[in-house]
Amino acid sequence: RNHIRQANKMHKCQFSMNYPALPKVATSKRSQLQQQQRHRVPLVASNKSTLTLQDQIFLLQSHNVRDEHTSVRAETERLDAEIQALEEDRMELEHDYLRLPSDQSDAPLWDFDYMLQHQKPSLENVEELQRLRGRCWTLQLQMKSRDALCRNLGSAPSSPSKHTNKYKSRTTMTAATHVSHLSLLPNNISPSASFFMHTDSSESHGHVPPRLLARMKKQALQPNMLQYLATGPNGSYYCSFTSGHVWWGMADPDFAVIVKEWPVHRVAFGEAKKLPKQKRLYSWVVVGRDGRVAFKNLPLRLTNLLSSRLADESAPAEISLGPEGTYFIRFLNGTIDYCLPAHVTEVCNFIEKRGGKICNVMLHPQLSKEFIVRHTELK
Repeated sequence: RNHIRQANKMHKCQFSMNYPALPKVATSKRSQLQQQQRHRVPLVASNKSTLTLQDQIFLLQSHNVRDEHTSVRAETERLDAEIQALEEDRMELEHDYLRLPSDQSDAPLWDFDYMLQHQKPSLENVEELQRLRGRCWTLQLQMKSRDALCRNLGSAPSSPSKHTNKYKSRTTMTAATHVSHLSLLPNNISPSASFFMHTDSSESHGHVPPRLLARMKKQALQPNMLQYLATGPNGSYYCSFTSGHVWWGMADPDFAVIVKEWPVHRVAFGEAKKLPKQKRLYSWVVVGRDGRVAFKNLPLRLTNLLSSRLADESAPAEISLGPEGTYFIRFLNGTIDYCLPAHVTEVCNFIEKRGGKICNVMLHPQLSKEFIVRHTELK
């Protein structure tokens, strides 16, 4: 009983959001001076006039005299120009702020996906952000899932002998730079495509859980409106839409409290253990955008890692849970920790030996043989 009570305990931690490794990104938005120039009244208070009363009278006397009709017409033209400028400002504010989820922090420089989708970085910084996020994919999936994923990534799989001659069933691809989110789904969802993918251009591919799909159909929502999706055993899921709304399907009340109150960045579900009297011991972790982490019934090594971590250390950026206590976690400072099956560990070691950097490992929630590794280019 004590073991069950301890495993069912919810843990909460707070970590640092500082990320010094990301260079400053110059955006393509108009400067404040350019925005002011299109308004007849400056948006920022200017310095008070230093002209004397005599100088002001002189300027008025030297001004051309115009009739009332001409003055009204000129004033109308200036008002039309001002209304047009205000309308452009309104559209920019609506696009940049009002359409963003309410839980998004203001310009989070640690979130590559947010920067690429909303901050409009320059071409040079886009390439740097994509490089840091990882442009290469090494995966091992069922053939139908692999082929469907390769098509959606927009890159044909390279020859297995090019990078991993030892692993004939594994595929390494490059140039798939547009993916903001990718997750593996339980096999009972679809035997042909057990993944969900969202791109920087707000396109979604793959499948969604049947419970979630039925709920979306009732609300007349399309799968392309999904922005983030995390799934787990027993039909559990968490998703966010491009509109900012979030849905979840999880029987644990502690999980519901966290996702209601926190601005969520990542969610991962682990294996749920059956208990007497038809009860279950749920396993999950929620990473907030403000550095908070809540989790329950994680593998012992991962529990000790998070519980003993100091508050001034970097917060998690990516996390994945697999079967039989396997996991992967990457922190904002680039450090990683994992407990992976032997064949996945060998792939990660091979990538690092070839000069690549592991950005994320997506584990299948049920099958240890299936996985996806996102990494930087090999040398």
